[in-house]
Amino acid sequence: MSEPIDPSALAKQNFSWKGHFAFGKTVTYTFLNGTKFPAYYYAQNNAGFKYFNPDTEKQEFYINPKSEMEAFTQEQKALAKYLLYSDDPEQYSSTSSNFPTIEFRVSFSDVADFKFKFEDTPLEDTSPNGQITLANAKLLPSQWAAVTSAPSGSYDTFAGDAFFDNDDINSNSFNKLFNQSPGSLAIGGYGYLLMLHELEHAMGIQNHAEAVYGQNSIYTSLKYTIMADAPRDDPHPDMNASVFPMGLQLFDISAIQQLYGRNYSTRNDDTTYGLDQGFRDANTPFIYTIWDGGGLHDKISGAGYSSGVQIDLRQGHFSSIGARESVPVGPVRPVAFDPSGHSIDRGNVAIAYHTVIEDAVGSSHNDILIGNAWNQGYH
Repeated sequence: MSEPIDPSALAKQNFSWKGHFAFGKTVTYTFLNGTKFPAYYYAQNNAGFKYFNPDTEKQEFYINPKSEMEAFTQEQKALAKYLLYSDDPEQYSSTSSNFPTIEFRVSFSDVADFKFKFEDTPLEDTSPNGQITLANAKLLPSQWAAVTSAPSGSYDTFAGDAFFDNDDINSNSFNKLFNQSPGSLAIGGYGYLLMLHELEHAMGIQNHAEAVYGQNSIYTSLKYTIMADAPRDDPHPDMNASVFPMGLQLFDISAIQQLYGRNYSTRNDDTTYGLDQGFRDANTPFIYTIWDGGGLHDKISGAGYSSGVQIDLRQGHFSSIGARESVPVGPVRPVAFDPSGHSIDRGNVAIAYHTVIEDAVGSSHNDILIGNAWNQGYH
């Protein structure tokens, strides 16, 4: 696509951790344990959770500290560690089979120039150690499935605190299912999307993509960003509405990098992106954005897919690879190609800005391969 809008516009310079790194370029995180909220939640006549909204720059209250907090489940912890792990990839291990490797992950420290560090909190400690703190709690009725306070310019007490609704009584009782069931928390599930969305808030990226890019704009959909008001209600227009991104999307990456800089050490050798290499199998629909730090012959491959592919090697553009939706029986319904004679850019795989992919490999079917300004090979 051409750039009719600023892809990094979701970033607000006054709301980030970059002026308050704990250890070099490091953001710390903690899982809150026990049933008591941190002591600072009781300091203002039980006023509750002071959520700082970077869009309106106002304080709002969502949690009554007279209710009990609940620690993350083991599966929630496994997902959070998968999204935030920043050490040697060879040393990564998970307690969940949902997150076996971070080789093709597209999360915060993969795309931006900082790291996370886990800080443990004793069971009954009500003074969390991490800048980002994570737990479950009963949100006030009619509120969202989760709420997070962004890091404000003054780094107020509540900055970085994220709570996920575990109330099975109020009108949002389905939130507990989304936030805690292993299936929902798996890569590409809605609970997975919610945690990624809230962690992006915790890093300083604002919500309300609609206010930035306009109501009912394609740029507020999951095709470009996970930061719409209600991401489940803004599906990828080229995919079934039940298909969610596997990582940060095109505008999310640009916004995070606007605040923290780019990480060119991620996948900085010759990397192939294809079936079971970042992408799902031929029958499983997926949404993915490629961030690649370097290499002489990085490659997008359509080999092994049961229908033709359209591969576009240009930054900020989309390729159509694999299935549009899951089909129990019958032929796969592939992601549609760009219509002839139109400027519509269809597809489920994007290439992030400042990422260069040199080569394209088609399928054994009828394909369309679109090059870029760098040397490339077509196969």
